[in-house]
Amino acid sequence: MEKAIESNRIFLDAWDVLNRDNPGFESKRDELVGISWSGFPAFFFNIAVSTAPPDSVGDFHAALEETLDWAAMRRLPWMFVLCHDLMGPLLPDIQDVLSQAGLAPVMPLTGMEATRLEPGRAKPEGVWLTESAAGIGDAVLRLNEAAYQMPIAEPGSLTMETDGWWRAPDRMITMLRTEDTAASCSAVFNVDGMRYVAFVATRPNTQRKGYAEATMRDVLERSRAAGLGERTYLHASAAGRPVYTRMGYTVTAEHTIYALGH
Repeated sequence: MEKAIESNRIFLDAWDVLNRDNPGFESKRDELVGISWSGFPAFFFNIAVSTAPPDSVGDFHAALEETLDWAAMRRLPWMFVLCHDLMGPLLPDIQDVLSQAGLAPVMPLTGMEATRLEPGRAKPEGVWLTESAAGIGDAVLRLNEAAYQMPIAEPGSLTMETDGWWRAPDRMITMLRTEDTAASCSAVFNVDGMRYVAFVATRPNTQRKGYAEATMRDVLERSRAAGLGERTYLHASAAGRPVYTRMGYTVTAEHTIYALGH
């Protein structure tokens, strides 16, 4: 249970790092649900997360209703992250509560951690960019949109797209370009003194070449050398989970992302 509670706290703290510099940023931590809110009409950046095991389905329902009302007043797209491990035997009934509230599952996520990675392959050929490159924030978002085939945010709408937002050691990025095209990228954020991995993406026509793992290893090594802790953490998609397992990450908690109208 402690691992699951920590997974949710790390999730929220990581999104606070992403959102904190946006003018509409809001962060709140209630007994059963926490929120990190960018204030922009970007589904990915406005989140509510289950943070503790409820005593009853009724307690969860009340916390969810309060969250729904809070989000409705802001009239922005958002997602709810449910941690299965926190719900215990209440999970089926709580999933029904989410469904009745109009929230539908979008994708699974797995909390994973590592302190030491397994050896990797040789570094691929290409042009390697870091957080100091001009326009890197926009390039990261556009590459993630291409990789996951979904819009994330309007170009230029987020503070993370401004030059200078990405800076070592707190916010670092590695991007690999091949044949004059952004092929893959990975980011690391300083979250509670650990290296939190996010924005791992590979363009569809360059997948299965080890590029994502290579960019991850590069940014993880650089961030460790810059002074961040040995421990690294991430929340993996179903596609990414086998890659991270091979690298040496182990599972800490299971989650599902929900959204209204999906």
